[in-house]
Amino acid sequence: MSEITVSRQTGLVGVLMKVNVYINGECVANLSKDETVTLPLPEGLDMVKLYVDQRGAFTRSKEVIVKAGQTAVIKASAMKTLLGIFGKILGIPYLSIEVTD
Repeated sequence: MSEITVSRQTGLVGVLMKVNVYINGECVANLSKDETVTLPLPEGLDMVKLYVDQRGAFTRSKEVIVKAGQTAVIKASAMKTLLGIFGKILGIPYLSIEVTD
């Protein structure tokens, strides 16, 4: 079975709230600070669309494609936190995802 790894590395930004992980639009995990999970890919797929959000956050991350065997690292933007609503207006995502092999 194919799988991906998702790791939350957001530091102290949003530490009190979990990050929701979505694969192909379905919430599949809720991660605490520094938590890492390995998730199976839906049967027959070798890549998925992944995005994350956090309850109470202004916006969700941009959607990324993650292939089997890759790791998605969730990061938080301290700049967005400081800018608040202006960060939303400027289109600065609160959470971002970096995909590594």
